[in-house]
Amino acid sequence: MRAKLAIDRLSEEMKRVILRDPALRERAFSAEELPSILTDAEWAAAWTRESADPAQRAVLRSIVSRYAGLPFEADRLIRQSEEQFGLTGAETHVALAKLRRSGILFAVRKAWGDRLLFLPSDAIAVWQPLVHPADNLPLQRDEAAAVERLAKNAPIALTFELLQAWHEIARQPVEFTAKGAPHRASVARVVAASGLASLRLTDLELRFPYAEQVPLPAAFIFDLGLSCGVLQLDGSGIRIRRPGLARWLSQPLAAAERSLRELVIERYCSADAGFHLTTAAIFNLEEERWYTEGRLADWQSFEQKEARLGVLEALGWIERGRWKGRDVIRRKTAAALGDAPAPLILQPDGEILVPPEADLNTRWTLQDVAEKRAADLFFVYRITSASCEKAYKAGYSLAGVEGFLKQASGEALPALVAALLRDGFGRLGRTRLTPATLLRTESAKLADELMGNPELSPMLLERIGERDFLVDTASAKLLRAKLSRYGYPPEENEENASLRGEGETSESEESGMSGKAGWIERRHDVSLFETDRTLQEIDDLFPGLGDIPAAWITKERSYHPSTSREMLQRAIAWQTAVQVTIEGETRFFVPKSIREEDSGWSVAGSWQLADASGNGAFVWQEARLRADEVAGLRIVVPDLEPLETD
Repeated sequence: MRAKLAIDRLSEEMKRVILRDPALRERAFSAEELPSILTDAEWAAAWTRESADPAQRAVLRSIVSRYAGLPFEADRLIRQSEEQFGLTGAETHVALAKLRRSGILFAVRKAWGDRLLFLPSDAIAVWQPLVHPADNLPLQRDEAAAVERLAKNAPIALTFELLQAWHEIARQPVEFTAKGAPHRASVARVVAASGLASLRLTDLELRFPYAEQVPLPAAFIFDLGLSCGVLQLDGSGIRIRRPGLARWLSQPLAAAERSLRELVIERYCSADAGFHLTTAAIFNLEEERWYTEGRLADWQSFEQKEARLGVLEALGWIERGRWKGRDVIRRKTAAALGDAPAPLILQPDGEILVPPEADLNTRWTLQDVAEKRAADLFFVYRITSASCEKAYKAGYSLAGVEGFLKQASGEALPALVAALLRDGFGRLGRTRLTPATLLRTESAKLADELMGNPELSPMLLERIGERDFLVDTASAKLLRAKLSRYGYPPEENEENASLRGEGETSESEESGMSGKAGWIERRHDVSLFETDRTLQEIDDLFPGLGDIPAAWITKERSYHPSTSREMLQRAIAWQTAVQVTIEGETRFFVPKSIREEDSGWSVAGSWQLADASGNGAFVWQEARLRADEVAGLRIVVPDLEPLETD
C-alpha cells in the first residue's frame, strides 16, 4: 500500500498524533500534506536525528532489510530483533508503537483480528539509504569514459512496447474460451505486436490465471493495461477501455514512463524484499551517472542480484557495464523521452521517421494509418496500399489521414505521399461483403407462402431460385421464432447454433476474472484488510502495569524471594529485562523461565550485554540465576509517553 492510501484510511485523531511528532511539530504541516512528507528524504533524515532512539532505528532497520514493503506480524519481528540486535520483546513492541505514532509504520487487521504491520511501499526508497545503504560509489567523468557497456543496443521504452500491444487489443480484442481462458492465438498476436516476447520476467515470480495459455510477457501486458485503466475485462475477453486509453495517451512521454515504473515496482518488485531494496537503491542514484554496484548483493544472492538487475535493464531503466574489472550501473532517466512533443519526419517516398519525443497520441494514430517497418530509437513507418486499407477499416477517411500527417509533421504532404493516399483510398469502399444466412424451404410452394406472409417477408432479403432466401443475420433469431410459431421450425447446422442463442455465456457463467484490478495476483495486498485505527498505550503493551507497586519499575531494591519470583514472572510475560544486582554489580538480565528447586527457585535467561562493535546493538549470554544470588531487582519497562488527547 502506498503512503497516501495508508494515510487516507487513518482516523483524524491518528493523523493529529502523527503531526505531533517532534520531526513534524515545529513545521506546522497539515494532515493533507502527510503523504508527501512521509515519503520525503529530508523529513526522514530529520526524524532519524530528532525522534528516533536506538531501539527504533534498530527495529526500522530490521523491517526494511527483512520485509521492505511486505506486511509482517509483530511476534515474528520480535524473534528476529532478538537475534539481530539483542533487543527484548518489550523493546521491540515499544519501538513498533513509536514508529506507528510517527507515521512510519501502519497496521491492518485480518478478519479474525490478527494485526499486520507494514511500511508504505513508496517509503522504502526513503528509508533504504538511511538504514540499509548500498554504498554505490560514483565514477568521475574521466573514469566513466573508460566504462565498457555490456549491452550494444538500448531496449525500447516500456511505454512504446505497451502502446503497440494495447493497440493490437484495440484492433482485435483478446477473446476468452468457453472456460474463461484467453485464446492462445489472441495472446500470441498481442505479444508479437510488442517487443516484449524475449523479456526475461521469470525472476519477478508472478502468479496469474491460465498460466499455460498466457506467457509471462502477455500477463505483464494485460496486468499493466488493467492497472492503468487502459484495458478492461468482461465475461468474453479483454478489451480497450476508451476513457482510460484517452487519459493515458494524453500524458507526456516522461510522465507515462515514470507512472509505469512506479506500477512495476509497486505490483511486482515489492513482492520480494530483496528486489524492492534493489530498485530503491537503483532509483536513489543520480540519473545518467555511472556507479559501482556497491552492496547490492548484501540482501540477496549473486544470482538473484544478476537476475533482478537484468529485469531492470531489459525494461530500459538501467544500463550495465564493466570498469577496471568491476560491475557498474547507470540509471537511465525517463526525462530522456522528453516532455515537449517533436514532429514526425515525413519522407518524400512515404516513409515516416518517428523521433523519440513524438507524443503518445501521434504514435497511436500512426499504428492506425501506417505500416510499422522498424522499432528502435527512431520508429519507422510507411504509407502503403495496405496501410490505407487498415486506416479505412479503422474509420479514417482520406482527408482525415492527410490532415493528421500534415499536423503531426508540421509540413505539407510530399507529392508522392499525397498520390499514395489518393490511390490507396480510391480503391476502397467499392465492394462490400454483408453477413447473411441462407433459409432453405422444401418446395417452391412453401417459399411462395413465406414470401406472402407480411410478418416474414420483410426479413427475407432476396429470393435465390425457387426455394431459397438470403436472410439478414441480425434478423435470423427473430425469423426462427416466427417460423416456429407458424408451424415451420427450422433445422439448423451445428455451426449456426448461435442463431438459437446456444453457446452464449450467461452472466453466472462469466469468467471469474471480471472486476479484478489487474491480471496478476497480488499476494500481499494489505489494502484488502481493514485499517487498524487504534494506537497502543503503555497499558496495552504491558497488561496489568497499573496493578503492580510502582516501585517494581522505578527503583531497584531487594525483595523477599517470593516477591522477586513474582516480579520475574511478570517480566517474562511482558518479554522485558530486569535490572539486577549480583555481587555488587548492576546488570540487565532477560528472564525466560523459572524452575522450582529444593533450595527455592532459579531463573533461566540471558544477560543483555552491549555489543563490542559499538553500534548500539546488544548480545545475549545465556545464564541461570538462583534466588539467593539476586540482591536487588527492578523490572525494566521501556518508556512510551501517553498519547495526548484533544
